[in-house]
Order: sequence, then C-alpha cells, then structure tokens
Amino acid sequence: MLVIIQRPINIIIFFGFFFSSCQKEDSVAPTIFVSSPLINESFQIPTSINVSGYTQDNINIDRVEIDLVTDNSTTIIQKIDFDVDSVFFEFDIQFSIIDRLLASGTYYINIKSFDDKQNMSSKYIPLYLYEVPKVLMAQFFITSSNNITKLYELDSSVNAHLSYQLSGNYKSSIGNSRHQYLFIGTDVSGSSISPPLFNNLWDLSSSISFYNFFSSSSKSNNGDQVHFSFSDGRIFTCNKDGNVINAIYSDNQENFGKYYVDNDLVLVESTTSFSQNQLVVYFRQSGVEKQRGNINGNLVEIIPLDNQEYILASNFSNKALLSIYFENTNTIYDEFEIQNSEIYDAYKVNNNILIASSSGILNYNINTKMLSTINSQLLCEKIIEDEITQNIYFICGKELWNYNSGNNLIQVRSFSDSLKNYIFFYNK
Repeated sequence: MLVIIQRPINIIIFFGFFFSSCQKEDSVAPTIFVSSPLINESFQIPTSINVSGYTQDNINIDRVEIDLVTDNSTTIIQKIDFDVDSVFFEFDIQFSIIDRLLASGTYYINIKSFDDKQNMSSKYIPLYLYEVPKVLMAQFFITSSNNITKLYELDSSVNAHLSYQLSGNYKSSIGNSRHQYLFIGTDVSGSSISPPLFNNLWDLSSSISFYNFFSSSSKSNNGDQVHFSFSDGRIFTCNKDGNVINAIYSDNQENFGKYYVDNDLVLVESTTSFSQNQLVVYFRQSGVEKQRGNINGNLVEIIPLDNQEYILASNFSNKALLSIYFENTNTIYDEFEIQNSEIYDAYKVNNNILIASSSGILNYNINTKMLSTINSQLLCEKIIEDEITQNIYFICGKELWNYNSGNNLIQVRSFSDSLKNYIFFYNK
C-alpha cells in the first residue's frame, strides 16, 4: 500500500515541475511613447505643460507614474499615479507650474510604466523652464522718533502712506522679498510683517528672552534664513517662520558688535571692558569658536572678498581704517588709513568699496589701492542697492541720493523725517 500511494505523488510532482518549468517568466517591460512635450521644449513660468502619449505591454500594465523632476531627481511637481490594468493606456494631463521661486534651468518630465511583474520602463523628457522675472513691487522707507518707529510705502505717484508702526527706537530692518515679509526691530519689539495687508507673521521680541539687547539683523543670500545679533553676546539664526534653528554664544563678559555670517563661518566683533577689541571666528553650525585675533578700533562693516579674505572697515583714534583679514592664517593687515575721518557705512561694488564717511562719499579701488572722493559735501549714514538696476543709493539724513552706473550722484527724493532705511521690495 505504501508503494502504490507514493508513486502517484512522485508522478504528480514530476509533471508539476515539468509544466512549471516550461512556462516562461514575463521579463518584457512596457513601452512608452510621448507626443508632448517635445524634447528640449521651453516654457516661461507661470505655465501649463501638456503631457500626452501612451504606453503598452505584451501582457498587462499595472500602473503609470508621471512627475516633474530636476537633474538630481528632486521632485518639482508631485507624482501622479494611474492604476491601469490593461495592455494599453493613453495619458493626457496638464502640469501647472506657478512657483515664482523656481530657477531657470533644465527639468525633466519623468514617466514610468510598470507591468504586473513589476518590469519597468521610463522616459525622461528634458525641457527648459524660464523663471519668473524679478520685478519691483513696492518701495518702503522707515523713520523713527519720539520712541515710535514708522514704516511708510510709496505709491506710484511717490506719495507716502503710513503702513505700520512699532513702539521703540529703531535698531534694524530687513526686506525679505523671497518670502515676502519685512522685519523691523526696535529696542523694545521686533516684528515680521507681510505686505500688502501688513499682518504680523511672527514676533521676535516675544520668542527670545532679553530682547532689549537686540542690536542688528541680516539675511542669508537666498533669504531662507535671517540672523539676529544681541549685544550681550548672542547670535540667533531663524528660518522664514521665525523659529530659531541655530545659536552662537560668546564667552562670559564678552559683548558682540558687528558680525558677518558666511557659508560655514561667523565672523563677529567681540568687546570687553578690560581688553582690546577682537575679531572672533565661530563655526556656523556648531557655534564652537575656531580662532580670534586683535583688531584696532570699532568695526563698522565686514565685507567678504575671495579665498576667505575679508575687508574690515573700522574707526580708530580719529581715523578710518580699511584692513584685510586672512581667515586661513588668522592675520590682519592694515590696508588704508583715512586721517581725520569716520566711516558710517561701506559697501562693495565690483572692485570698489564705496564709503559713507564724515569726509563725504569716497571710493576705494581694491586693485589699485587708491582712494578718490565722489562728493565731499554729502554726509550719509547708509548705502543700499537696487538689485534690479544695480544702482546704489545713499541715505543722507532726510534725503535719498542715487549713484548710478554712469557715476552720477543725483538726489531723487527728500522726506519730512530722517530716514533709517529705504527698502526695495521685489516679487521674489
């Protein structure tokens, strides 16, 4: 009985193996044909891109995926999935691209087709997107008196309209066009507001303790981060929502003055009541001190050059100093002295350093190491640049002066109160 029962089982196993071995595993991937968009077709944002074509398989298509990606496969438009369950599938969809911050460049329509056995084929259709052009949306100016700081907007007829006001004396302000807000900091409050409704997005003075030590602000080149310095030896970095993402603290009894945030480093003037001023370099992410060195006078501006070199503009013993700091060797060399003068602001334009000083508006050529006078009569406190025209503007008391590419200095506006800042606000 045992032998009779075993033989049919062996026969069944044998024939089952024989027939299964004769069946071929599906290894053929689906094919994809794309009729739109054309290879290397170009589009101006905002735009809609029609993606059409078809895919087919020898047995059955399980699903199709379509998205828009960068050259490193970062997703720009969220993936669209289709559950198919047929041998043939035709697609015809629209991708709407409205991102004002998307940069010009080559992007890819990525189409993938999977069959039931997960054999996959893909098509990458390159196309070129032209970014939204940068345009000027508004111009603002800030005044401060009697413990009140006011923000005004200029209309198309150059009439000023009060848009917002804060209590306290003015300290610092930023126009962040990328994320569409203005930050204004006084000695008692610091607010981020969003034009055109001027609603309050976040309040720095309520989220950071000992706000009364607030001294200045700046933003990263791309505008994704903002930096806030406090004279008691603190620098905070916040994201666009005002959340603190990084912090640097000084040693005990050290105060912070002028600072500059570079890619990986933070350079800051450190002062105490018992020693010479120093330039301290911190690692940006960890906040750990890297090195320090003595500096002469009080820093007004730290200007980056190339190869981790920086120009230090300072005032010392009734003279203005331009020095070069070599971060790699932690050495400082005096570059140029301006006797009987005081620097109020300094700004780099190409190979020149424009200087607002008690001696007027000056220009220092970095290559020739020559100093020239643009105007000896104008006493200006701040230098700003229009990012579109690249024209330079000087805030001189109640007046705004334009220094254009033709090296002409022209008064463009006058105001009833002294200006603290003038902000060009763009669409991005």
